[in-house]
Amino acid sequence: MLAEYAAVKPRQLHVAREVGWAIPDTLITSDKDHASTFIQKHHGRVIHKAMTAPRDRLIDTRVWDEGDRPALKALTFAPTIFQEMICGPMDLRITVVGQRVFTARILTDRSRAGIDSRMDMDAPYEPYELPDQIHERVLTFMAAMGLVYGTIDLKITHEGEYVFLEVNPQGQFLYVEILTGMPIASAMADLLAHGADPSPPQASLNGSLSDLIRQS
Repeated sequence: MLAEYAAVKPRQLHVAREVGWAIPDTLITSDKDHASTFIQKHHGRVIHKAMTAPRDRLIDTRVWDEGDRPALKALTFAPTIFQEMICGPMDLRITVVGQRVFTARILTDRSRAGIDSRMDMDAPYEPYELPDQIHERVLTFMAAMGLVYGTIDLKITHEGEYVFLEVNPQGQFLYVEILTGMPIASAMADLLAHGADPSPPQASLNGSLSDLIRQS
């Protein structure tokens, strides 16, 4: 149940902002007119995705295309997340196992998948060392979410800013280990055998989800 709670993307964004991450401008709506206004605000450079990802399949993040406009009528039945497209040369895939943090960078300018590098299994993955402040923020975020395991996606912008995109409480890690050689499976075995180390105190979260998003 905790994983399902943590998988709700509006909650992730709220907590991420509270612990200090930059997040994309976000709209969650079931109103096609509000969606159209948001898309126009960002000159069409928008992505959209589901509120939560099903367990049994991978749902990619989609770039807005004007050909999608007729589908806005369906928002009445399924509220959708719209976000400004964050551009940058690099994605980070961060796998957190207890207090151990394994970070891979994906050079997005060399990936064929566009906005969602998970869709390109040939994308170049390399181990990456996080700055100390970002490393600590990752652990603070995980503690605030009540998670001992998760895979976090960040984008590094051209200005060097780290932007939080999402966390998957049940994210896959084996392919990252295969591509980078990082000992994630060994860390997972140790976590299962011995339990998690004490986590840092949870962040004090203020405000509400309605402070973060505009819903309708």
